[in-house]
Amino acid sequence: MDQIKIGKFLRELRNEKGITQEKLGEILGVAGRTVSRWETGFNLPDISLLVMLADFYDVDVREIIDGERKKELSDNEKTVTEAMADYANNEKSKTLSIVRLVGIIGTILMLIEFIMQCKTYEVTVFNTVSLVVSLAAFLSMFHLTLYVNGLLEQIVKNKTVTNTIKIGALIIVFIFIRYAVMIFLMLIYIVISIFDEAYKPVSGIENYDKTELVSENHSDLDSYFKVFPDDTANMVEATYVSKLPSNLVGTTGYTILEATYSKDDYDEELARLSNISLTIENGRVDSDEKITQDIMYDESMYAYPAYIAVDGNCGTYEYALLDESECKIIYVLVKYISETDIEEINAMGNYLKADTSEYEESGIETWKKFSIYSYQFPGAKELSEYEE
Repeated sequence: MDQIKIGKFLRELRNEKGITQEKLGEILGVAGRTVSRWETGFNLPDISLLVMLADFYDVDVREIIDGERKKELSDNEKTVTEAMADYANNEKSKTLSIVRLVGIIGTILMLIEFIMQCKTYEVTVFNTVSLVVSLAAFLSMFHLTLYVNGLLEQIVKNKTVTNTIKIGALIIVFIFIRYAVMIFLMLIYIVISIFDEAYKPVSGIENYDKTELVSENHSDLDSYFKVFPDDTANMVEATYVSKLPSNLVGTTGYTILEATYSKDDYDEELARLSNISLTIENGRVDSDEKITQDIMYDESMYAYPAYIAVDGNCGTYEYALLDESECKIIYVLVKYISETDIEEINAMGNYLKADTSEYEESGIETWKKFSIYSYQFPGAKELSEYEE
């Protein structure tokens, strides 16, 4: 079968009728572009459309297939040809019905799955790639469903709908590029931080500076380091290590100060810790509400009794562990620490919770956990935060 020859024959027949490709497309219920593809030999009409073309041009289906006019065919040959076309059309309709149904169900399921992913979305490389793949799968299935239901060509003809789709596609592309750039920058940052000495742990008690810790980290760590002592003057012996690298989503890591005191200084420091309290004002401009929150004392969360300023709020843990037998206090602040961080801290001592998976918690719900630095006033949607 010579498609080029068939296409030229179809063009000759149309020219004899004196109509355009668009007009023929309207008569047959297809796009003018589809007619153009037939006449260039790029595609062939469906067998059901061959009968319609044959009737319209007053030729026989076999003449179209051969790409040239033939002698008069017998009535029997015409009847067989038309019967074959009807049979093919019926079989095609049955198959298309199943495909249409599967397409609609698949599109709905993919849309539901995409919406569920959006509802639980958190910015990570894996989640972002997964969301993009789900969106691409939904759009592909949606496009296929429109095509098999014969709606795609109607949409293409409607300029308003077409322009709306183009604008929506541009918005989606913009969002994708935005997150792709964020991921790319994050990867660059991670690579740089691996080789940057500034992000390696700082150790040595001579490097302890509470003022600097607060000024550089309090906003990212949701803490003012109230548990930590102002200086090291009264300490008999002390060690200090801090690993607080900043990345594109904030500061993470840990700071640990181990301090041994004389008995009197130990008691004095305990008194300071036990009396820590903060007053928080309602952040709304039309409210003068205030609340004072006291530090929490607990004897079961850790291997030592502890005074706790923050317990998981926004992923931050700030507390002081009390080793009375040694007159030692271990001041700890951690936020979203990694497995490597956990191993490093465990090498220093038993300073973390027994269930270290708690430190991996993330998400919008963690800000509801205990903190002396923030409070959600009744009726308020947001947290009010302590400010010095």
